[in-house]
Amino acid sequence: MSDYRVMKGDSILTSILTRTNPTDTTITLSAGKYLFYSECKDRAKNEVTSDTSYVEVTRPKSHISGQLQDTRTDLGAFGRIQVYNAADSTFLKALDTDLQGYFDFRLDTTAVSGILLQARIDKVVSTGLVPGFVRTIRFPGRDTTNLLIRAYPYNEVLDNAGISRLDFLIHLDEMNPTFQRTQVHSIEIINMNPLEMNPWTGEGYRFTPEQQNFIKEKILDPSDIMCLTDGRRLHVQIDTPETPPWEKHYSIGKYIDRSGWPVEILPDSGWGVVAPFLGGGLAKTFNEYMFRINLSKSLDDTNNFLVSHEFGHPTISPHHHAETLLRTQSIMTLNSEPVGFRLSTPGPADCEAAKVIYEETYNRKESPRWEIYPDILGLEFLPRQ
Repeated sequence: MSDYRVMKGDSILTSILTRTNPTDTTITLSAGKYLFYSECKDRAKNEVTSDTSYVEVTRPKSHISGQLQDTRTDLGAFGRIQVYNAADSTFLKALDTDLQGYFDFRLDTTAVSGILLQARIDKVVSTGLVPGFVRTIRFPGRDTTNLLIRAYPYNEVLDNAGISRLDFLIHLDEMNPTFQRTQVHSIEIINMNPLEMNPWTGEGYRFTPEQQNFIKEKILDPSDIMCLTDGRRLHVQIDTPETPPWEKHYSIGKYIDRSGWPVEILPDSGWGVVAPFLGGGLAKTFNEYMFRINLSKSLDDTNNFLVSHEFGHPTISPHHHAETLLRTQSIMTLNSEPVGFRLSTPGPADCEAAKVIYEETYNRKESPRWEIYPDILGLEFLPRQ
């Protein structure tokens, strides 16, 4: 009879007692170094022979496959991939995808507990071939298939507007440093402000039907406010004097702000309310869901940019303004250059920013807040060290 033992350190992991010519037995072992010990007893001769050998079991080389897609089109695109050890950023492998963005490879090393993968799509613009932004993802060091990686490429829209890669990254970080997305899915354009009274008539300020339709058309225009949600269509309701209370999606109540607890129009969850007013400013956003539009100055051909600007706050620039880009590049900027110029619809940097903010595979929870933009809009690959 023979006794086969598999040992790791001083511990016996398994012991198999068999007769002469034993059948095959499968043993599954994790990575590590093992001692294989066998002892054979010959009862007729009363002899015992033994044999030992060391065997090192290693992790298999990880098999990784998937597709690289263009964030702007959701289509596969040719690009560059670099792979690193997530533990210490040691470079492991570099490769190109095929023309449709597909990749399929095995790592050249073993015993990697975590993988950091970076991908980039380069595009030809008027100045030549320009590197895109580097997308970074992390996942466990094991076989991983059907990966979907979307990388945002530098493109002709930014190039034609004179916006560099660095300035676009700064623009997003100025507008939306915490990478928030609007929760508004519907807009109600009320016909009369129930809080702010016209002293001459004793009634609330009113929108005309033409003004309400003007705002609605801007909200539903793919080249205007709709671009601020990357083409997602908002439901729009226009109130009239006959709209019953149960069809209105707001209440009147107190809302805490820096001035205390003022009485305000409070929209229902998921709703934004557009109300007319004649206040000290041209237009303002009360909070993420409340819009006040000045009757006298916001709805003409030269100043209707204010409607689009205010809708930029809940969609791409919550509670912030941009500062770096010019007025020709962004409707959300406080930059005064060029003097006397104002956009009437969102600028190229704003619509492109929405493509990044509303990309479904960019998860704010996958990275610490201060690392979200380096992970989705990186400027360079990690070094090959």
